[in-house]
Parts: sequence; structure tokens; C-alpha cells
Amino acid sequence: MASTPSPGVILNYGNPSSLYPEIIATVILSFTLTTVFTAARLLAKRSFSPWTLEDYVLVLAWGCNIAMGSLSIVQGEMGLGRHSWNIGFSDAARLPHMAWIAELAYGPFFWVAKTAVLVQLMRIFTPNKSGAVYWTIHALIWGNLAVYTALFFATAFECSPQDKIWNPHISSGKCLERNIIIFVSAPVDSLSNLLILLLPIWAVWHLCLELKRKVWTIAIFATGVIGLVASICRMVYMTRLCFYDSDQLYVAGQVELWALAEMAAIILCTCFPMMPRFFIWIHSKYRSSQIQSPAPSPYHSHSKSGPVLLARAGVGKNVANSRESYAQIEENDGGPMGWWDRYTGQGIQKTVSIEMTRHDAAPNEAGPSVVV
Repeated sequence: MASTPSPGVILNYGNPSSLYPEIIATVILSFTLTTVFTAARLLAKRSFSPWTLEDYVLVLAWGCNIAMGSLSIVQGEMGLGRHSWNIGFSDAARLPHMAWIAELAYGPFFWVAKTAVLVQLMRIFTPNKSGAVYWTIHALIWGNLAVYTALFFATAFECSPQDKIWNPHISSGKCLERNIIIFVSAPVDSLSNLLILLLPIWAVWHLCLELKRKVWTIAIFATGVIGLVASICRMVYMTRLCFYDSDQLYVAGQVELWALAEMAAIILCTCFPMMPRFFIWIHSKYRSSQIQSPAPSPYHSHSKSGPVLLARAGVGKNVANSRESYAQIEENDGGPMGWWDRYTGQGIQKTVSIEMTRHDAAPNEAGPSVVV
């Protein structure tokens, strides 16, 4: 774990240079963003429908992100992110064991986070549970599970005896080639992120929508590019860690920073599609606090299955001569974008004016009205 410093480098065990402050800052930012956006998504979703499977998986992914950040902080305290020549013997003995535990946990953590995104895509794009998109999503969910399970057991039983994983002084026994395990996991992770990014873009592009709505919807899902970039950067540093750089603790700290960024980005991608609904919900709450509800009126008529009729009603039995105004507000399914409006709970309101006449009223006579 420890290494010999380069010529001219002075050892500093008392106050060594480290990425620990960057790890702390990244964890705090990750906790803050994922907590705020997860809460916003859950509140917005609850405002128009019960929570569904992706919401519960998202909460689990949020918990995995908290656990992942906590493991990063513990490793940073032990020396992750320091230059390898500035780590003491006690930390050098403890850190490999903690790093092994973290490696075991990260596979399941990422699978849960990616599953939250994929289950959401399944609900949005495949309500009939059929078609190419539906089966592609299933292939990604179970394919990711197979890959992360294989990596989990390869890491768990990397050496025999197992203590040899974190204790390099054990000379007996044998180990798998650790660098190969790490190197294989990185591109597989980036590939799955790329497919998760392209899948909704491909699905939206083949919908019968006007170009403006296609671009707007694709932009929401294209936020997944943040997770893709983070996974590619992590892959680059993992390649350096395995094959090029002898300062392994410092490079491993850089890998950890990008892993934290990737995990947070995946969770945020699950939350972003619900943000338009969240702002609508906040706006409606603000408006309802500013506007006093009108008193009930006999001229109001409400229908659960049809339009709501709000009328200015005339007095008399016959309808002719006098002109009265009616307003009808109806819910529209959003036309070709109805799938999106149904998912986010948004509706489009349309007002239609209807004019009617009354026989027993004089011209230009105004009847009693309902304030709406």
C-alpha cells in the first residue's frame, strides 16, 4: 500500500497532502442534492397518485448513496486520497480491509440506483408491457444484476485464504488477478450508463410528437449524460490505478470522487422527469394560499367523469331572446403527449365559451351570475 516517494519529495506524516477535503465536499454536495430532489419527486408524485415501485426503489437507492458516502468518509480518514508515501503503518494496515468492504458494497448500490431509473422508464414508455423498449429494459435490469453479482463474488472470494486480500504479508495461498476484475467492471458500468441514456431518447424520438415537445422531453432524459461522463472519468482513473500509476492511494481517491458523482447523477436522473410536476404543485400551493375560495352556489354543477360547468344562469323557464354566458372547463389527455401528462399528473385545461338565450328576458338584460 505504501510506496517510495519520488526524488525530491519530502515525507509529511503530520499534515500530509490529501484529497480528503474534496471527498468531504463531494459527499456533502451529493447528500444535499439527492435528498432535496428525492423529496421533491416523492412530494410531487404523491400530489396526484400513490407511490409506485420506482419510488420505493428510489428511496432505497438514496439510502445506498448515504451508505456509500459514509464509506468514502471512513476511507478518507484512513488515508484514501493521500500520496502513498505519506500513509502511516497503522492506516496502511486498516485501509485495505475497508476498501475491500466498499468494493463489495458498490456493485449492489449501483444496481439499485440503475434499477430505479429503468423501472421508471418502463412505467413511462411501456404501459402495455410489450415491445422492444420493454424487453430492452428487462435485459438491462437483469443483465446488470448478473454482472454486478459476478463482480461481487469475484471480489468476495478474490483470494484464498481470504485474509490475503487485505494482508499482503501472507505468502501462502493464491489470488485472482485483481486488476482484471477492476478493469472489466469499469467499461461494463459505462456501457450500461450509455444504454440507459440512449433508451429514452430513442423511445421519445419514435413517438408521434411535434418536434418542440420531442426536444423538450429528450432534454429532460439527457441529464443522464452526467452519469455517463462520471463513469467514463472513473474508468480512466481506474485504468491508471491498475496499470500505470504507482501512487495508488491518491489515484484511488480520484476514482472514489467520480464514483460518488456517478451515484448521485443516477439518482438525480430518476428525479428530474418529475420536476415539472413539482413546480406545478408548488405553484398551485402558492396560488391556493393567495386566493380565497368562493362560497358554494346552486349554479355550480360538478361531474367526476365529465366537464365541470360554471354558469351565469338566467331566471325563467323558456330560453330565447336574452343572451347568457357559460364557461366549460374540461380535462384534456394532452393529445399525442398524453403519456407524459398522465405520468407526471399534468393536465391541459381548455376553456370553451357557450352562448344561450332566454325568451322571458328583455334584450341586454343580465341575469344573476356565479362568481368563479
